[in-house]
Amino acid sequence: MDAAGERRARETEIKLLLRRQDVTRLRSHPVLWAGFEQAGEPSQQASVYFDDRRRTLRREGLSLRVRQIGERRIQTIKALNGSAGPIERGEWQADVAGTRPDLSAAAGTALQPVLPKLRNPLEPVFETRVARTAFPVQYGNSEILVALDQGEIDTGKASAPICEVELELKRGNRGDLFRLAEQLDGTIPLELSYATKSARGYALLDAADTNFDRAGDVRLLPGTSLADAFRAIAHDCLRHVVENRAGVARREPEALHQMRIAIRRFRTTLSLFRDVVAGPGAEAVKAELRWLRDQTGPARDLDVFISEVMVPIRGQHPKEKAVVSLHQHLRRRRLKAYSAAREAVASPRFRKLAVQTAAWVEDGDWRTNADALMQARQDAPVEIYAAERLSALHRKVRKHGKRLREFDHEGRHRLRVQAKKLRYAAEFLARLAPARKARKRAKALIAALKQMQDKLGGLNDIAVRKSLSAEIAGKVGPGAARKQSGRERIFVAGLIAGHQEAHMGRLLDEAADAFAEFRKVKPFWKALARESVPVPASPGKPPEAEAAAPVAPASGAEHARAEDGARVQEAESKAA
Repeated sequence: MDAAGERRARETEIKLLLRRQDVTRLRSHPVLWAGFEQAGEPSQQASVYFDDRRRTLRREGLSLRVRQIGERRIQTIKALNGSAGPIERGEWQADVAGTRPDLSAAAGTALQPVLPKLRNPLEPVFETRVARTAFPVQYGNSEILVALDQGEIDTGKASAPICEVELELKRGNRGDLFRLAEQLDGTIPLELSYATKSARGYALLDAADTNFDRAGDVRLLPGTSLADAFRAIAHDCLRHVVENRAGVARREPEALHQMRIAIRRFRTTLSLFRDVVAGPGAEAVKAELRWLRDQTGPARDLDVFISEVMVPIRGQHPKEKAVVSLHQHLRRRRLKAYSAAREAVASPRFRKLAVQTAAWVEDGDWRTNADALMQARQDAPVEIYAAERLSALHRKVRKHGKRLREFDHEGRHRLRVQAKKLRYAAEFLARLAPARKARKRAKALIAALKQMQDKLGGLNDIAVRKSLSAEIAGKVGPGAARKQSGRERIFVAGLIAGHQEAHMGRLLDEAADAFAEFRKVKPFWKALARESVPVPASPGKPPEAEAAAPVAPASGAEHARAEDGARVQEAESKAA
């Protein structure tokens, strides 16, 4: 069809899951009841999603569907991995005549450059059938489209229910989406979800609907503002947390592990951007992440201890009563720890953590209370700031890594934390690297840091397990009747300590080798500083990095933006 018949838009929306028994309460909510009354009967929508046999569209971060509403058929292409984060997506719609996609309507869309990669014909992969009730509401300074969807996803072999509310921003402030979600959650249990229907369909297709979710690939584009870079990264970290909620509730070890990784990534993000997001809101988010970390930590620690220590020891001493007894005791403790983690992710506090954190990320006090100087800094391109922060983290790892073999447990733990921060920061920011050579360096750096982090983590685990073995040995009660129990406990503690000592030297050597590989890799972020517009320095700090590298010539709007940045820096110097 003619390209003029297409409509291109940016879709900004959030999704809230609810139980079917709460739909009536939602319909009668004071903010929504009038809209539901005017909307009338729901429309019936059937959407078929297409991909090739290699799932090329999914791999490229795209979805392609043909939706039928009455006699009308609408083709929709969505770019799911945009640089604005998981709540904003590119969207292209076109009316089509048949039930299959019309690829001539892909011209000018995110699908067009992917078409040559399709090696097989497009085929239907799954379908959604929903009854949708939709209506606009005025909320704050914004117009928001509210859509209640009830139905199912069907792959032909498996199906899953759909019961969700979508809040789509039609006009106004994205922060109003989350403020509305907060108000609704105040009276109805709603769960923030970043999973699109297409993502759920693919998960169901892979029989992974009951599994876990991994960290996303944050695709920042050169020139992305510092504020939008923070939003995109923080939203992906929060998505990583909430999309593993169901797996943790089902006591799935990998989901718990992924949630722990997500918490660490989020804490690193807050540290990485601390110069521009510091304030009461950031402290509140940190406190909630600490709470979630404390609620999920014991179960994960016991998972690792049982699988990596107790199972091998029991294999070596299958008839030793003390070993069997301790193994059973630790498994009981793990069950209790999983119950605590499950209660945490099912609690109102977790729901509020998700919605309120998302609202703060989008439009919190770090943005609304920022003065003109800070807003100018937040609106400048992220590249120079990224180079500054990566350089600072890199210097710390290089400096302290030289003493790796000299460090005690605490020193190695601090080095591991520094390596982890640099690794996550590099993963977040690597796509800003403009050249293939720089991206290759980024990949090598991340690999070396991951290896170093893993080995230092193993050494940290040994120190923790030594403490646990000492705790086991110390739990010997008084009296002759407990003497045998005491000897048994000391025996098991010795087995644990010996098992760990056997690995310590090897792990230390491997950590040192990984550090040596890390030192060989040249920083990939120097090109970012050369090719970016300077970022205004934060209040009270000298603009050291701005003078560190020349800036490529700019023209037009970029030149004006550079001049604005220079004026801000000059004003700051005078104020200081």
